[in-house]
Amino acid sequence: MNKKSISVLICFTMCMSTLQGVPLEKVSAANDTNISLGQDVGKNKDKTLNTSIKEDTASVVAKYNFDNANENKILDASGNGNDATLVGGSKLIPGKNGNSVELNGNDGYVQLPDGIVKGLTDFTITAWVYMESSQGYQRIFDFGNDTTTNMFLTSSGGNAGAKGLAFCITTGGSSKEEKIQKGTELESGKWVHVALVVSGNTGTLYENGKKVGENTNMTLNPSKLGVTTKNYIGKSQYGDPNFHGQVDDFCIYNRALSGTEIAGMLQLSDKDIVEGDKASINIGDTAVSDLVLPTTGPSGSNISWKSDNENVISNTGKVTPPLSGQPDVKVKLTATITRGSESDTREFNVIVKAGLSDEECVKKDKEAIYIGNIFTIDSDLKLPIAGANGSTITWESKNTSVITNDGKVTRPEAGSGNVNVVLIATISKGSVKDTREFDATVVQKTKESKIISIPDIDLETSLGTAPELPTVVTVTKDDKSVGLANVTWENVDASKYAAAGSFKVEGTVEGTTIKAVANVRVSPFTVKTKFNMDKLQAGKMLTASVKATNADVNSTQVLVIVGLFDKDDTMKNISYISKEIKPGGSEDLDVGFKLPEDVNGYKAKVFVWGGTNLNDSNMQPLSRVSELTTDSTIVSSLAAKDFDLGKVTLQSSIFTDHRDKDYTYLLSVNDDQMLYNFRSAAGLDLKGAQPLTGWDAPDCNLRGHSTGHYLSALALAYASSGDVKFKNKIDYMIDELKKCQDAMSVKYSPGFLSGYSEDQFIKLEQYTTYPTIWAPYYTLHKIMTGLVDCYQFGGNAQALEIAKKMGDWVYGRLSKLPKDQLQKMWGMYIAGEFGGMNEVMAKLYAITGDEKYLTTAKYFDNPKLFIPMANNKDTLGGMHANQHIPQIIGALQIFDENKDPNYYNIASNFWNMVTGHHIYSIGGTGEGEMFKDADKIAEFIDDKDAETCATYNMLKLTRNLFLHNTDAKYMDYYERALYNNILGSQDPNPGTGGSCYFTPLGPGEQRGYDMDGFSCCHGTGMENHVKYGDSIYFKSEDKSTLYVNLYIPSTLDFQEKGFKITQTGDYLTNQGTTITVDGEGQLDIKLRVPYWVQKGYTVKINGVQQKIAAAPGSYINLSRGWAKGDKIDISMPFSFRLERTPDDPTKASIMYGPLVMVGKSDSTDWIKLNLDSTDISKSIAPTDDPLTFTTNGITLVPEYKASDCAYHAYFIVNK
Repeated sequence: MNKKSISVLICFTMCMSTLQGVPLEKVSAANDTNISLGQDVGKNKDKTLNTSIKEDTASVVAKYNFDNANENKILDASGNGNDATLVGGSKLIPGKNGNSVELNGNDGYVQLPDGIVKGLTDFTITAWVYMESSQGYQRIFDFGNDTTTNMFLTSSGGNAGAKGLAFCITTGGSSKEEKIQKGTELESGKWVHVALVVSGNTGTLYENGKKVGENTNMTLNPSKLGVTTKNYIGKSQYGDPNFHGQVDDFCIYNRALSGTEIAGMLQLSDKDIVEGDKASINIGDTAVSDLVLPTTGPSGSNISWKSDNENVISNTGKVTPPLSGQPDVKVKLTATITRGSESDTREFNVIVKAGLSDEECVKKDKEAIYIGNIFTIDSDLKLPIAGANGSTITWESKNTSVITNDGKVTRPEAGSGNVNVVLIATISKGSVKDTREFDATVVQKTKESKIISIPDIDLETSLGTAPELPTVVTVTKDDKSVGLANVTWENVDASKYAAAGSFKVEGTVEGTTIKAVANVRVSPFTVKTKFNMDKLQAGKMLTASVKATNADVNSTQVLVIVGLFDKDDTMKNISYISKEIKPGGSEDLDVGFKLPEDVNGYKAKVFVWGGTNLNDSNMQPLSRVSELTTDSTIVSSLAAKDFDLGKVTLQSSIFTDHRDKDYTYLLSVNDDQMLYNFRSAAGLDLKGAQPLTGWDAPDCNLRGHSTGHYLSALALAYASSGDVKFKNKIDYMIDELKKCQDAMSVKYSPGFLSGYSEDQFIKLEQYTTYPTIWAPYYTLHKIMTGLVDCYQFGGNAQALEIAKKMGDWVYGRLSKLPKDQLQKMWGMYIAGEFGGMNEVMAKLYAITGDEKYLTTAKYFDNPKLFIPMANNKDTLGGMHANQHIPQIIGALQIFDENKDPNYYNIASNFWNMVTGHHIYSIGGTGEGEMFKDADKIAEFIDDKDAETCATYNMLKLTRNLFLHNTDAKYMDYYERALYNNILGSQDPNPGTGGSCYFTPLGPGEQRGYDMDGFSCCHGTGMENHVKYGDSIYFKSEDKSTLYVNLYIPSTLDFQEKGFKITQTGDYLTNQGTTITVDGEGQLDIKLRVPYWVQKGYTVKINGVQQKIAAAPGSYINLSRGWAKGDKIDISMPFSFRLERTPDDPTKASIMYGPLVMVGKSDSTDWIKLNLDSTDISKSIAPTDDPLTFTTNGITLVPEYKASDCAYHAYFIVNK
């Protein structure tokens, strides 16, 4: 039959089927037709004929050619009765051969019968697929019962080992999947034939008859899945996007078809087979061990090999590498591919690397050992037993009762303390051996405590709106601690909030039989209250503005009352106003009075009741009470603003020494190493770079986070220095990351960028725990923040575009998840850690004005943290410190954008809790990375205190709060943590980039520095020392006031006011500073009076002492017209004092002004000091060094100077 005859037959058949109203039957051509493979004449016009070999009908379990249908039922063409059902937006349209099913990528899919693959061991599934567009992880098919037991084929995978066209099967969830991958997606916009074959332990993927993926270690098959009930074409078990495109000729076989049979389905010619098998050969371009040279092509061709240097690579692939020290050798291998009379060749140039010596192998494998975060171990360790270069690794634990030699962990009982264990790895190859030690800490079990009470929750909702009930409640335990517990509320009938009134809702609380109770008030009113001031101001007119909206069907008289109460809650003044509000209407009501001259301890309250005046009011509240005090700090606009880093120039001091070491390190970093994981994930050229190590090693689940910190550090360094070398590095990094994002947007979902695939994000949505996954959104936050910083501080516009695309990706992913799923994710230890994703998303909104970014920021609301903080309940004990501090920073950023006071209260209350009840004397917080119960300090003084990156984030939160409320307490804390925690966290040796992870405070401890572990604190350490200038000075919103917060030698260019302000002198040794004014005009200069001042704070202007009331922990204001050359001399003598721990007053740090003074001693026993009880300075003697002292035979030095010695930060002292 010729082509013309076939065309006529097709047209006739189509016309007849249309006229008769019957389904279009498939048309088969005779074997003498000559139709090219992959002929493509349009989406629904590609009529390349199915010239398959004769089908083995006995092997067919089910066949869906979509040509026979009864309404939404798809008939099984095999005759086995396994009919399928069209669901949602799926419909039949002309396809590859006759009809196909079109799936809309939204709710359309095909439901197959229960047990469709029951009992299959060896099997084959084939289909023609037309992918309209790529959607991450969309399924061609997915058979299973749930996310634990299933098997699926995706066109667009992104998980490690399952990228692009990929098959996965599991009986233990996504973390236990067995996978086969092609590595790239199906091509969209054309018909592609796909086939999956599993035979014994080998699974194979075919695309257009060519083998594109294989796994020879399969242990699972459909028989292990049992009777599957959720069997879909085009839909996922996991909630991933439905398939967008068409599927035709979907067939399931009960045996493994051969490659020849698969190829035969496409009626490939010998030439086609030779060409396809030739293209499929992949042996790599380097060799260090024997090569596997294929002798048979996936479509049945024969392959033979010829080497041009058999001494190095034989014709069978045996490799004899050059000896160590000799040059590499290039060998040409020629493959001859033959099928029938057709033959072709393909050449491969293979570089055979010189073999490593045993010494080199051992050295490399020793350096590469990574066993995870060993500082806070709470689960079994995976200890490697072999190195990548052929070495053998054995392990010895010095305490096998806690960690066995194979990594099994037994945690100490609660209350017995954490246990340090030394693990020794012995790396050996041949006669060469070496060892490496790891100091691991296994954390004690969490103390079990009983819930004894649950306070009621008071909620308010409006008519017709269901109350928003929290997912957690605050509980009191039998150990007097306050904590959180998950709660499940009873269903609330809509009738309960259909009318105004009150009702109760009960909830079942996890871990107790005590019920939670929510008291819900249904109000027909929406009431919004604003004050005309941010806090009570003596002698000023106070006005409360209330906007009330009535959703009731009746008019209501609304009474707004403002009362002023003193510190004893006695009413001192009152004013009120009343208006009638009609149904569906709203009214603005303003009421107030003049405040007295003394408002210390006063508060104003606004009540909204029903009634016309106080006498006839029923006192029925229509809204919650609003309150304003002298300490109220929620402001809709900033109280202060910072200066650009480039406007502040540091003068020579310890700060410039530390900054310059950081500059040197940053300029020495190999950018291509920082890009290694991104290029690897994107499939791009690595440019010869070596991978990073530690937490950024290619096999570490946190890889990529250091690159984000590096971007931020470069941006801050450029902003502070103006050095073009930093700018060049920024621009190179951004250009290369753009290439990575472009490539990853093809491999994965559009906009995605990371140092790994989307796999960890998917697993988090399935509640996979740490350490199987490790904080994927934490790493994403570092990358996105680095990009935003490169835009804001580094002037790189492309960085913002990359960040926006990433933000779009985050929105696209999270917007599809229900609220309860998000909240459960964010409450997970470490796995759900998301850094400050809410902060960077809110920043993107601030920059772009795109509402979806602010919406996305709020997706990260974490009720386990936010609810108790909003209610000022300290539930921090047991929480991971640095997992939660950045979330609070994000809450404050959200407040900046939407002015919701709840977010401000969360941040303010949290800061007060941490700095008031959870910090060590150095300003750091947390032991073993964890917050402890409030005021529990003495109990947790050891070698795992004050994680440096937690302090980094506390300082970030502190400065941001100061911008809203210029209370000196914020900068007092900033000074404490900066001098005593951050300064000492840098390795004193230049150029290493080393940073402290923990700051050990226990007896005889000594700081260590992370040089190449690339931990979280190494990342923040890159940033800490290039931004010292960001908080020395602030200005008021109207630029009339300059705040001098820190006494650091520096010059400020206050360009808007025409002033230059220069600080000189050594604050720590001179115990004061000198400020020189260069400029003329009126300016208020506010100087911070530190909280620790005991011996006075004096100020001289041009030698004349000023009359000031300098209260410790406040600012004094110098308001005057300044002249060029005016000098301000400030003196604040340091004095010694003790800061005792709140839980044990016999343990204390010695403070000298702002400095923690540590005692140099390697004794691990507590040192008891005999100090004068009336004045400890009498017991402390000076030395020639103004910052070195002695007491009780112990040398005291500032904590930041104790970089090369063991020390004591706390001592035993008299009560």
